[in-house]
Amino acid sequence: MTIEEKDLSEHTRLVKLQGSLDFESAKVVKPKFVEIADLENIKLLVVDMEDVDFLASEGLASFLLAIMRMEKKDGQVWLVKTQPQVMRVFKLTRVENRFRFFDSLEEVHNNLP
Repeated sequence: MTIEEKDLSEHTRLVKLQGSLDFESAKVVKPKFVEIADLENIKLLVVDMEDVDFLASEGLASFLLAIMRMEKKDGQVWLVKTQPQVMRVFKLTRVENRFRFFDSLEEVHNNLP
């Protein structure tokens, strides 16, 4: 799993994930999400999921931890370009309503607060 990040605005951080989000890679992703969620100025975490081909339960737990921490400070987590097999995990576990999903980064930019 590789992780790249950059600021889209003063209050928005983009994280691009590449690879499978399984038990091992969640050990890296989860602390990264916590680190970002704990930044006082970041109110929106955008995760580019285009290159995530697998999502295990521990990976899903990373997203749930991120959304819980972001919501505590009235923040949000948006997911962009989520692959169908990964989206299925969000739907099967009935947590997709906790996140906003977008088809492109352009769509994200058009919806930034």
